[in-house]
Amino acid sequence: MKKNILLLLSLLYPLSLGASPCWKASFDWNEKKEAREHRLALLPFENESALRNDEWLQNLFPSVLYDYLNLSRKTEPVFLHAAPESALFNPTEALKVAREAKADFLILGQFSRTGPILQVTTRLLQVSDGTEAGRFNGKVEFPGTRTMNDFLVEIADQASRKFKAIGLSTKKLTPYRNETISSEALRFYVLGSLALHRGTKGSVLEAIRRFEESVRQDYNYVPAYLGLSLALARQGFIETTEGYPSWRPYVRARRELEKGRLLHRPKAEQKEKEVEPYLEAETYYKLAESYAKEGKTDRAIKELKKLVKILPGDFASRERLVDLLKQTGQTAKIQEQEEAVNQLTRCEGE
Repeated sequence: MKKNILLLLSLLYPLSLGASPCWKASFDWNEKKEAREHRLALLPFENESALRNDEWLQNLFPSVLYDYLNLSRKTEPVFLHAAPESALFNPTEALKVAREAKADFLILGQFSRTGPILQVTTRLLQVSDGTEAGRFNGKVEFPGTRTMNDFLVEIADQASRKFKAIGLSTKKLTPYRNETISSEALRFYVLGSLALHRGTKGSVLEAIRRFEESVRQDYNYVPAYLGLSLALARQGFIETTEGYPSWRPYVRARRELEKGRLLHRPKAEQKEKEVEPYLEAETYYKLAESYAKEGKTDRAIKELKKLVKILPGDFASRERLVDLLKQTGQTAKIQEQEEAVNQLTRCEGE
């Protein structure tokens, strides 16, 4: 029975995404995935209207595009949601950020709003030399989500064709469309995703609240249930590393995942595939602690390195790794991990 419960818990470890300046310390499940042919960076879209209540739309487009592009086995998207603001309207700065993320391609976007219409421009740039590989323009009716998703699906389809991504097309994307009857549900989903991307304790709790509100706005909105499941699982893992484990977040995470499955099985199954890299997380943590108690510091460090590779945003694990590295006097590696801890501390304060 205990073994089955542990397996259940391991299946629920969450997905988060990379971001700058916190992207190096944030989760990136693709670290553990098979190598993909192309790495594509996404930044928040520039809000040319500069309307304050439209700020969340800056992150809507890349958030949904990330989900769509991630369905391709050949494309590895990375959402740099906390990139410097100057990168949103300065291609040179944007390319610099994309190179730091080791991306091959970069999607830059701008939008302006006139009444219920959004005029959106999206450019696909080759990161190596900055040349434009594609451009996509469109008018999107807002808050209606159908025309917006038509546009986003088309961008994902055409962008993937530009670098010959296999297995991604409009036909394949259609079952995974992120649609809701409520623009407020969509807004809270995007805000929850952004909080989960940061991967810190405070932001994970914020993500849970945002996803819960998204569900309240639309009880049939599948992405909100799946996002809530991932955030709850992350909360459970954080509590484990902090020394006061609880089964409740994991049990509730499974329940939310099952709700999503009842509404849309393919979407729920796709989300389960995304969390597979986290299967070993608790095992690595417990092995590291066991080796540390036995005085086998080098072996404990080895296990913690495995853990922070698949969960680079886990604050407690990185701090523990710094403590063990100090015992061995590995100065260069100590500095690297301390910088990661500092980044996470800054993220926590956002």
